[in-house]
Amino acid sequence: MLGVTWSGGSAGLRVRDQDQPASRVVPLKGSSWRFRATAQRVCPGTTKFADDGTRSFIECQNPVGQSARCDRCSTIDTVFAANMHRAHKLGRAYVDRRFAAHLDQPHRLYVAGFADGSIKVGTTAGASGGVRLAEQGAWIARYALVADDGYVVRDVEDAVTDVLGVSQQVSSTRKLAGLLSPVATEALEARVAGTTQRVLQMVDANADFAAATTPLDLAWRFEGVGSDTWSGLVAYPNRLDTGNHAFEVADMCGRFAVLAREGVLDRFVADLGTLEGCVIDLGDHDPDPVEVQASLF
Repeated sequence: MLGVTWSGGSAGLRVRDQDQPASRVVPLKGSSWRFRATAQRVCPGTTKFADDGTRSFIECQNPVGQSARCDRCSTIDTVFAANMHRAHKLGRAYVDRRFAAHLDQPHRLYVAGFADGSIKVGTTAGASGGVRLAEQGAWIARYALVADDGYVVRDVEDAVTDVLGVSQQVSSTRKLAGLLSPVATEALEARVAGTTQRVLQMVDANADFAAATTPLDLAWRFEGVGSDTWSGLVAYPNRLDTGNHAFEVADMCGRFAVLAREGVLDRFVADLGTLEGCVIDLGDHDPDPVEVQASLF
């Protein structure tokens, strides 16, 4: 199990069959799984940029190192972070050409709200599409503006954090908590809209930012907001990376799945990201029982 990916525009699970050199992506929504999680771990691989700025997956067969990835893939991730998240501070002359090709295209700045009420600011390459927000697990969002390139948009992003106090990260713990007990949609929409207006006012007051950006203020909403699928959920009580499991994936939000189990009325939320690097044995395994305490809440 190599991890959840939204690279195809919808949630999939990248997997590699035993003794096969290449991985494949299995669509998650509507899929059924029955497996035993083993103690074995593998490097889940990573991604790289080509000279034209496109990003692709790197297959890996190496054993894991000190982290969840092998030493090679960990190094690639470190270089990626240094180039992408500090590019605007390093300067164009010091950014690798592969990353520069990616950064030289228009980028959008968004304000995202999560189901627990958390707000964050972020960036995404290109001028259209909502895959980045979907893979982040956002609930409500607005695209505030489009910038000429990835350097400018990161300067604006840092200013939003420094001046307005808007975070650039929301923990997976908070995202999961929100899916179990979401805040009122109207209140979250109002907070996202208000924060977006503050961002646009800040940008308008900065001549350099205003000259290199175009305001958008376009709304985005996760399609599951307000649906029965994402209401009345219970946290999946068992660890996915150990034991036996059997479930159907009803829907996905980021790396979080709504799971249905045969013979169990409750529907669960689980973080499929915990399966990354886990070796599983597919087969007719009897699933471990789940102890549901939803009646206590």
